[in-house]
Amino acid sequence: MKTSKNSYNFDRKLEKINDEYLLVLKKNKKHQLYLDSEIITYPFKKEVNQLVDICNKQEDSVDELTKYIRNTPKLNEFEGFYNYCQKLSKPFQQVTPKKNEIVLKRIRKKSIRIENKKSSYKPLIEKIKKDYILWEKVYSIKKCYKKCRVQENILSYSHRMSGWNDRPHLLTKDFSFKFSTNFGFGNSSYFYITLKFKGIYITPFTDWINYDFVQLSEVKRYSKSFGKQVPLNIFNGENERRYKPVIDNYDWFEAMGYVKESFNLYQKNEKKFIEKYIINECEKMIKGLERIVNNTKIYLIDENQKRYNFDIKGHYLMEFKGERISGSLEFINRILEYKSILPINDFIERIESFNETLKPILKNEIELILSELKELNTEFIEIERELDSVKDEFKEYKKEIRKIKREISKSDKIKLYLVDEEQVIKKIKKTNPEYEKFIKTYEKVEHKHKILNEKIKNLNRIRKNIKDYHENIENYFSN
Repeated sequence: MKTSKNSYNFDRKLEKINDEYLLVLKKNKKHQLYLDSEIITYPFKKEVNQLVDICNKQEDSVDELTKYIRNTPKLNEFEGFYNYCQKLSKPFQQVTPKKNEIVLKRIRKKSIRIENKKSSYKPLIEKIKKDYILWEKVYSIKKCYKKCRVQENILSYSHRMSGWNDRPHLLTKDFSFKFSTNFGFGNSSYFYITLKFKGIYITPFTDWINYDFVQLSEVKRYSKSFGKQVPLNIFNGENERRYKPVIDNYDWFEAMGYVKESFNLYQKNEKKFIEKYIINECEKMIKGLERIVNNTKIYLIDENQKRYNFDIKGHYLMEFKGERISGSLEFINRILEYKSILPINDFIERIESFNETLKPILKNEIELILSELKELNTEFIEIERELDSVKDEFKEYKKEIRKIKREISKSDKIKLYLVDEEQVIKKIKKTNPEYEKFIKTYEKVEHKHKILNEKIKNLNRIRKNIKDYHENIENYFSN
């Protein structure tokens, strides 16, 4: 069982974070940070427990369950849309509790099928039980988020919300931090923290985030990452292993502990803070930049000195190099004012050298992309003509499908959205034998059009980014 470290003076069970309580970061009267907890209360625990008891009965309880749901309007409070991750690094997560009326309709519909097949009600009852237990959780934790937001003494709180969250927290005019989370995005999930001190972003580490389902990517710089990288049994060329992130709710403890320790050191001894979090981090950053400039493949090194292989090639590789190397020039401007207290001359010379090396390479990459875009745009015009030639016929088939749906809805006396799609497709194939061949052709052309369009958009984005990075380097050396 995972427990907290004594040095953080926190004695709650870490595996209960975002389940029984939210981990919160607070500041005391001496302006020191400390960790605390905000208990998650479950206002409808009695009602949900009664529902669970009914579901757990040995005998068939569907009638009793239906009656209980119908006579318990408090359960309607759960209805809504919730950004909630049951597993922080699993994909495609959202929770949408329904009103009792909708649940009862589903039970009736499922019951007809169960009776017809003479099968068991147990899977249906178990599903309803799990739904209401989850719905109570998502409702209650959302209430706790709201409670934390209005408490002035809570600087930050843990969460399990899906999607991008990137809100900065200003502790003093010179010190701020930012948790960057993207939970619920599968292999694109991440959990980072970035410290900012007197205008300097302390970001010695870099990750390349791929969103394969939309064929996009982004570069994230950060001070520290949380969770772990687990090797997959998937290899790219030359036996390069791929990794996936695994993030748990208890990782919030380490994340908030990192903020607490860094800020409290800054408050206690600014010189020691600068040595640990800026000078040491500068060394790590320079070593990382050197690897990026010199290598044709990217090996990212995390703060624990573990190496992860990233399969970044071609234009993506150059975009990554451009972002990281040209971005380091901004770091020079930030640290110049600390020249008297920081040994930065060597850092500056090495950073400038990296940028001088990369500048002509970026210019050449822009020309290569423009040439590739010219070819792709010619191909896109052709595929667009092909798609236009079959669109009218596709629209006619869509009209026919809607007509068949209405006919089935009327004859079976069911709502339009309940009409079985497979039944509709079978019918249109019967009345229009050529439909199957047409739809395969149409979907193939449409897919090719979509992929090509996304590729052109992505290349234009990369070209713009690389052009910006090249201009950043030119502007720096021309001043």
